[in-house]
Amino acid sequence: MLAILALVTAASLLPAGPSPAGGLAVSAGDVTDRRRNDSFFAGLEIELKLTGEPAAGVRGARATVEKAVDDTGRNLVKENAEKPDFAKSSGDEAPSLKLELRNPARRAGRVRELTGQVELFVPERDPAALAKVPRFAAQMDRPIAAPALKTAGAQVTVVSRKTYEAEKKKDAERRKKEAEGAGIAGAMVNAFAGLFEGMFGDIGENDVLVRVEDKGEKVFSVDVVDAAGKAVDGMGSMKVGGFWILKFLEPVPADAGLRIYVMTPKAMITEKFALKDVALP
Repeated sequence: MLAILALVTAASLLPAGPSPAGGLAVSAGDVTDRRRNDSFFAGLEIELKLTGEPAAGVRGARATVEKAVDDTGRNLVKENAEKPDFAKSSGDEAPSLKLELRNPARRAGRVRELTGQVELFVPERDPAALAKVPRFAAQMDRPIAAPALKTAGAQVTVVSRKTYEAEKKKDAERRKKEAEGAGIAGAMVNAFAGLFEGMFGDIGENDVLVRVEDKGEKVFSVDVVDAAGKAVDGMGSMKVGGFWILKFLEPVPADAGLRIYVMTPKAMITEKFALKDVALP
């Protein structure tokens, strides 16, 4: 056969047990094994489950692989793999993580060794990891002044509908030449050039558009909250270039604020993990 049919099944770590990393327990969850000849769908995916005291209060996590070898000795680490984004928690539990690896050998029955590190974002460990912005509508088109953002070297600006519509009507060349006349910083104007070049459709009437300048990638999330600090239900968010679009079906409250989480050093936990003999389907 040119390809072995995809096998998708739940597989758990064998008696070797979870990896104790500073109180953090890392164990294997579901295993998705697609041993095929074509490179498009082929691959191995292993879920990591995080438990233990350090996992409490985790708002985001990601895992990177240092070594992965099957029981035939084949290296399963993908070359030039990009660092994954942080997976976000949907409740009180830490998010499950998924590692994407290369195809095991056809006769392989286990991943003999799997090592790497897990990064956890636990904002409760550092009060400086949270920036609260009351009544953000009064601060439109101006960078938000918050110590957490300043320390991280990041800049967050909520863009008003008026500014969005005005910039949308200008072509890229005029935006560059007329930055001062438009009353918007040159960097902001240049960024809008990409926003209106067809990367996505019109922003919804109720959506909140946020410009995030964050070279160090320290801004974890930007959420809209009501006057009591409760998150306003929305339809999720999307990122396009340096813009975050927070989607809403209904208008957000007039007195809504922002809750911005910043990944400060004190709010981060980095732990090694080591798993052995993860069964393959």
